[in-house]
Amino acid sequence: RKANVVTEMHTIALIIISLAFIGTAYAVLPFPIAKAEADEDIFILVSANKVFGDAANLSMTALCFNHYMPVLKQISVNFSEQYVQCVDVATKTMANLNATAVQQRAALFNGTTSLCSALTVCNNYGNMLDSLECYGVALSADINISNNLSFNASTAAITLKSGLTKVADQKKTCTNDAQLSYNTKTLKTFEELNACLANGLSAAVAIA
Repeated sequence: RKANVVTEMHTIALIIISLAFIGTAYAVLPFPIAKAEADEDIFILVSANKVFGDAANLSMTALCFNHYMPVLKQISVNFSEQYVQCVDVATKTMANLNATAVQQRAALFNGTTSLCSALTVCNNYGNMLDSLECYGVALSADINISNNLSFNASTAAITLKSGLTKVADQKKTCTNDAQLSYNTKTLKTFEELNACLANGLSAAVAIA
């Protein structure tokens, strides 16, 4: 009867773990939260064996956990590295986009400054007629310059917005893939650990 209870507890624990991973399969959790949830799932299995297991079961529990804990730890490490890489790539790409935008803004500033300076010169003429004619010529010439500056500004803004949106989408896809891989591999390892706790290490290795 005790063996049946232990098996039932293993099954219940695995169901709880499975439901938890189904709920997070398509949601990107921050690494500390995902790791904490995995640790909690392990604690459930450990508790079940300590409460319902005898000395032999506890010995088998130690053997199983000594075998699978390094596997779970490596899965967590791999997830952490993959997640950080997703963030790093996105951060560097956004920095490059912003650096380009800074150069474009500087060019626009210089263009508008030159345009204003040319108009200011007209105000310095002592002769009113010369001043008015200067404004007429300068403004006529500035129309094309102003149109070009406006076009360049709009193009730069559209390019930056599109680039930032693309980076955000790629980052989301990358972190989602990392989370899904973490969930899938951890759940598979939990299944093997559960089989080990129920039937021994050799049986668990056989289904791996």
